[in-house]
Amino acid sequence: MTVHALRARLTTEEKIGQRVMATLPGTAMDAESAARLRAGQYAGVVLFSRNIVSIAQTLALTAAIHALLTVSGLPPIIGVDQAGGRVRRLMAEATATPSAMALGATDDPALVERIGLADKRREYPDRLS
Repeated sequence: MTVHALRARLTTEEKIGQRVMATLPGTAMDAESAARLRAGQYAGVVLFSRNIVSIAQTLALTAAIHALLTVSGLPPIIGVDQAGGRVRRLMAEATATPSAMALGATDDPALVERIGLADKRREYPDRLS
């Protein structure tokens, strides 16, 4: 089934939730966050420095998010506040990339797309969406 077809089956509350991203307080799933995610009121989670210690820990956390947050068959969106430049959450594990401002200054959409696709393939294991 396509994403469009899955979204068409959502309730009004679920459709509203697909516009909202949650945050988590720590590096592991806690009971309160698990209950919020299980309720399916969010499209996904944004991870910040307080959530990331290592790739292994981050994989465990994202696996927990995937297990809890599936709304009518739609997988969760998991984002990392990883802007590049001075903001890098996956410090040791991540390859440095130019900041969004530096990429924007190139005025080269193809370059920006190539960097983004390379980052996704290189930096994030399959469970990080």
